[in-house]
Formats: sequence, structure tokens, C-alpha cells
Amino acid sequence: MQVSGYVNIHVSVAYHVLIYRTHYYPSACTDRSPPNPSSTLGELCNYIAMATLQDDESTPESEDAKKARYAEAFRLLQKAEILTERHPILRAATFNNMACYYRKYVTRNISTGYLAWSECWRCDSCLLRSTTPSHRSCHHMRISPHRIGKLRTALSFVEKAIQIENKFPQSPKAADTHLNACTILSELHRHEAAFAHAHTALQLLLLELFGPEAQARIAEMKRRAEDGEEGPEGNENLTRSGHPIDRMAVLVIAYHNLAVQQEYLRKYEDALVSYEKAYKVAAGNLEDHPLVAKMNTSLEEARAKLQPRIEKHKSLRSTQKALQQRGPSSRPRPLTKTELQQLRASLGLDGSGGSGEGGENEGGDE
Repeated sequence: MQVSGYVNIHVSVAYHVLIYRTHYYPSACTDRSPPNPSSTLGELCNYIAMATLQDDESTPESEDAKKARYAEAFRLLQKAEILTERHPILRAATFNNMACYYRKYVTRNISTGYLAWSECWRCDSCLLRSTTPSHRSCHHMRISPHRIGKLRTALSFVEKAIQIENKFPQSPKAADTHLNACTILSELHRHEAAFAHAHTALQLLLLELFGPEAQARIAEMKRRAEDGEEGPEGNENLTRSGHPIDRMAVLVIAYHNLAVQQEYLRKYEDALVSYEKAYKVAAGNLEDHPLVAKMNTSLEEARAKLQPRIEKHKSLRSTQKALQQRGPSSRPRPLTKTELQQLRASLGLDGSGGSGEGGENEGGDE
């Protein structure tokens, strides 16, 4: 808490310095290209706000202290929103952090007046322990009106961020914004839209990590390593292949979120493949990262839950295919000579019957 107080004092001093510079040296604060005093301070406010929102489960915290912490984060985000007015990419990041604030604020304990996912309106024994579909099987679960309102506010902020980032393709955190939108829409039970955002985030991350620019950067790092300079092996923030560890972690989360939405949409085979990809990426690149154990647990739970459903769907499809009645083809097959003779005989139109009828008719005419 003492360090947090020092940081807040630093932000307050920097904020007053910026006001002083804006008043006496306006030309120094109107440049839209960072680094800039307003953009630097706005980025700092964003960073401190998101660090303030992080819950420390190891340290017990009273409800009043948590409310004060969330209020401080909201105040910093409001400052960041003002400071980043002339910097669209940073403003998009601020809107995304605002969405995170509203999404986290309404997931607190039910004593605050909001209904958490760990509670049920009808059955006291239904204590859901996770946000994954495997633990959200209660048909009594509903979202409270307060929670829906805050989630819609969060969705409005994340949509503003996406609109800005669509105008600036060089935005470095566009994938994170789509992942945040996926989480919010999933909690609003809009899983089709959540799946679309998860898929978009995955595509952006794959392009960021394995696109031409990333390959050129990795090749340059390898060339420097061959020349005796520091390579990816000596950098703790990079994987062995030269990719940033934090971005690879986001890629793992994107695969996992995509799998969750596929499971909601009953695409069980695709969901299982996405769970496997999430674990493979984590195990192959993150090594001792906590995500490796979490993805392994998610994969084992998904296999135990989804494999019987996949087998059931396969057997059902094979049964339906076997019992399917085929209608007449659009172009009927012509009858063979034998089939034509059999048809004429069954209708009494063979040669002998035809001549006898003709003779009787002739006799009648006479």
C-alpha cells in the first residue's frame, strides 16, 4: 500500500506539471504523435488503474477496502480518458480498460448488490465453481438486471475501442480488445457474437506472432545472436523461438476462449481441437508458466466431458443416414426390355391379348 501511495503521488505531481505545461507551453502538448506528456501520463494512468484492479487472493481484504480500490481505479481511468483525447490508439486502450473495470466490478460478491455467477436464484445447493461451461450446468441460472446493465456499459466501451482500432490497423492491442468483447458477450449469453470476436482475436494474434513482420524480426534477432550479441535465449521475456512470452500467453487464452464458445455452440469436435491447441501452444512455448497447468486441466476436463458427446453425435448421424429414405431421382432410369415386357404382361397388354381384343372388335364392327 505504501508503494501504491507513492505512485499516486507521482501521478498527481505529473498531472499538475502537465497542466502547467499546457497553460504556459501549449505547443509542446498538442503533438498527436507519442511520446508526448499527455500520452505518457495517460498510459501511466492506464497501467496503474489495471494494476489496482488486480485482486490479490492471498491477502484478505475488507469490502470497504475493495470499494476504495475500485473507486481509485475508476478515477485513474477517467483521467486517462481525458489525457488520451488526442491519441486514438491510447484512447482505444483506455476504453478497453474501462470495459474491464465494469466487467470486474459486477463480478464481486452478492453482498454488494450484484449477482455473481457463483450464486443461483433458486437453489442454494447450486454453487458453480468456474466460468467454464462444464461447471455452468444449472438451468436456474439467470443474470441480475444490475449485472446486465453494467455488462452492457462494458460492451459499449469495448465497441468504442474496436471502432477506433478498425481505423488504425497498427494498433498493438486489437486482439486483446476482441478477447475482452468475447468475454463480455459470453456473459450476456450472446455466444455467436462472442465466437466471432474470439475468432477475430485469434487471427490477429497469429498474424502478429507469425506474420511477415514477426518473421523478419526473429530473423534479425537470430542474425545478431550469430554475431555474438544477445539472442532470444538470453532474453527472459522471449520464448526460445523468439516470440514475446506475454503475447504467446494471450494466444493461449484466445484458443481457450474459442474452445469455450465452440462448446457453447455445440461444436464439440472443434472445441476439443481448440482445447488441444491451447495446451500445445502453452506447453511448447511457456514452459513453467501457470497457464500450462490450467490448460492441461481444461483439456482433461474437456476430453472427459466432450468425448462421450462426440461419440453419441457420430452414432446418431450414422443411424440417421442409414434410415434416411431416398426420394426419386430427378432423371428417372429408363426401363429395360425385360422390365417393359413384365409391365405389359401385368397390364394385359402382351401380344396375344392384344390380337384377341382386336379380333373381337373387328367382329363387332361387322
